[in-house]
Amino acid sequence: MINYVPITQKEFEKQIHPNLKTKLPDLKDYDTIYLGYPTWNGQVPMIFHTLFDEYDFSGKTIVPFTTSASSPISESMPSVRKLASDSKVTDGLRYSNDDVQLKEFLNNK
Repeated sequence: MINYVPITQKEFEKQIHPNLKTKLPDLKDYDTIYLGYPTWNGQVPMIFHTLFDEYDFSGKTIVPFTTSASSPISESMPSVRKLASDSKVTDGLRYSNDDVQLKEFLNNK
């Protein structure tokens, strides 16, 4: 198993935007993008900076959701809003293994 802690710390410290290994479909056909990520150091992982560097999310609705052992989504929302500054960013969800909460969140989006 890979220990990602030192990798992510280096990416944050040096503001490294790692390469994407997979291409996304053309986003012009989508109005709403669900953005799922783990919260690391209170932020989205640096690879999401690469994602927003390489793809045009302007005019899209971004629906963020995160997983985290302890951080509320409010910690990472400033970095999401900064990345998606040309988009409408909805309130997000920190998924905590509560499927009822998840269904309510999805039904309200």
